[in-house]
Amino acid sequence: MNKYLRVVKCSPILICSCLSFLFPHGMIAQTQTNDSISKTVDLGEVTIVASNASRVDNYLVIYPNSQQKRSSNSGYGVLKRLMIPGMIVDIQSNTAEAMGMPVSFYINGQQADAKDIRMLRPKDIEKIEYHDNPTGKYAKDKIAVNFILKQYRAGGYLQVDGLQTVGYTHGDYNIATTVNRKHTTYSLFAGANYVDVKDNKSNMFEQYSLPEQSINRSSASDEDYSRHSEYVQFRLQHQKAGRYIVGKLSLINDATPDSEIAGTIQENGHTSTFMTSTDQKSLSPKLDLTGTIPISKTQEFTFGVHGTYAHNKYNRTYSEQDFLSGSYESEHTGGFQLSAIYHLFNDKQSFSVELYDYHNVWDAQYEGSHPLDQSLWKNESLAFLSYNRTLTPKLSLRSRIGVDWLQYRLHGNDKFSQLSPRINLNLQYRLKGGMLLWSSFYANSNYGMDMINQARIMLNPYLVQTGNPQLKSGHTFNSYLYYSGNIKKAGLSAILQYKLNHNPVVHDYDVQDAQLVRSFTNNGNIHYYSAILAASHTFNKTFSLSGDIRYSYTSVHSVTDFDSHNLTGNLNANIYLGDFSLSPYINFRNKNVNTTSLDIREMPINYGLECTYSKGDFFAEVNFVSPFTERKFRSTFQNALYTYHAGDAFKTNSQYCNIKLAYTFDFGHKTQKVRQEVDKSVNSSLLKAY
Repeated sequence: MNKYLRVVKCSPILICSCLSFLFPHGMIAQTQTNDSISKTVDLGEVTIVASNASRVDNYLVIYPNSQQKRSSNSGYGVLKRLMIPGMIVDIQSNTAEAMGMPVSFYINGQQADAKDIRMLRPKDIEKIEYHDNPTGKYAKDKIAVNFILKQYRAGGYLQVDGLQTVGYTHGDYNIATTVNRKHTTYSLFAGANYVDVKDNKSNMFEQYSLPEQSINRSSASDEDYSRHSEYVQFRLQHQKAGRYIVGKLSLINDATPDSEIAGTIQENGHTSTFMTSTDQKSLSPKLDLTGTIPISKTQEFTFGVHGTYAHNKYNRTYSEQDFLSGSYESEHTGGFQLSAIYHLFNDKQSFSVELYDYHNVWDAQYEGSHPLDQSLWKNESLAFLSYNRTLTPKLSLRSRIGVDWLQYRLHGNDKFSQLSPRINLNLQYRLKGGMLLWSSFYANSNYGMDMINQARIMLNPYLVQTGNPQLKSGHTFNSYLYYSGNIKKAGLSAILQYKLNHNPVVHDYDVQDAQLVRSFTNNGNIHYYSAILAASHTFNKTFSLSGDIRYSYTSVHSVTDFDSHNLTGNLNANIYLGDFSLSPYINFRNKNVNTTSLDIREMPINYGLECTYSKGDFFAEVNFVSPFTERKFRSTFQNALYTYHAGDAFKTNSQYCNIKLAYTFDFGHKTQKVRQEVDKSVNSSLLKAY
């Protein structure tokens, strides 16, 4: 009998007994699991795929081992060392995607952002749920990762960490303190991030086909900028008997006080100089209340209330020979989000009702070359019914059908209102050691005031950027066939996907008053085909390897027509040497199509090495990013009225390293590390020049 791969059918009680045998009792001693999924679902047929992972119906349950935890200082680090086939985790940018799809994050069943996962302490992770066929509260996600943390009753901690970059000036420093008292946790977080970059080099060739003349412009420039952000958050959490409620009050300050791009332009044989200067700042308080309340053993209710306000300012000036323009913008924006999810389940089927409402109001004043006052309100209401049923011991159907009601009105324009259906159907077939999934969904899309506006910015003497207050709702159809399985210590994943964007929002070009105007329009279709084959293998306790091969084909039929092929891949390794770990990686040359600007972005090969040392509560990490190669990126776009070829070599893309140090002091009884849940994004509609 294979000791690593076995299909068993048993009761939840027997499975829990097996898991308690497989995993040391010390891992869960004096803790309480916050798993909002597995505690309420009949496990049915469980496939044991390795000593630390198992597939339970439509998701994987993974228990990170001690080496994976010790060699990491964040949730991203742990996730990367799990080497889930087809998942790419970038701990530099704090991003993750799996099988070409975005990953949504949760902690104890509550939605989390990038900052939360980066600040999550690995030793407090009890297990990870990897939902590659999301249902229930995760039904709106493509891929969902839920970190289940240990729960402690008393004590507290003080944690400090700092990251400093060598190669350009960048620092990120944080302090956190938490006190637990029975079922209530009080937390205070604060931190600052700053960056100062000089000599980012760019070059561009542009061709303008205007009615009375054709303009050819070549430019070479250097970019210097400085940015800083600060945040503080108070957080209150209450957890008891499956009830989980979190309240947060946050204040985020973000500013770019100085950003300059200066260089030379050659235009039809003449040379001149140009300069772009921008500064922006934002101050945003936020209030959040989320929770999950069990109604019975087969019912639960999840809710969320989020309110935000932001005061944003953005100033830009552009000058070159005999030309000067400026745009000075001030904006007040506010909004709230409401969500309510009811979930009913039993051994064979489950039923969910989901309600969401998103409301935003923007009020912006533009001064300078094109003064303008404008305001926009937008409301999106969604309702879904989900029904999931096990048809046979191996076959199950999951359906999610709903409606989206989108309304908005820009002051001085007609109100827009549209009802759109949303449909998601999944058919899952259980295999020995894995599953085969067919998924299809149809949805609409909508946009904010960064596109729905009438503001105008003069980018140069020939090009104007503006919005479009008459945008409609585009639609997306996506269908894919997905396989996930394991053979002994090897994990395998494969996907074949087709996606259609019908009437997507794309950049549109028109000639007005002898100038080229770039705006937005709903136009045409974009077809996307992709295939990914991924594998990972654990050779022994000290060495593991993962990699994938990816092919994609994009066919654009919109304001311009073209096709793009891309073949790429990724390779990662983990090497554990006592208190040390080494993680080399390589991302091969890649190319993608921006579905809004419709330009093709070519990214060169990227490689690096992550080295960590961990001893007790002290952690050190050094990350080397392309240390011997200057990575140069290229972008191209071709249209009947406008064509450009651009290249850039930025300090932030290669030839640098990050040094991170972290220390945690636990006082009283050991206590769980509470996630830092600071959403540092800013709600803004300001029409900016990028």
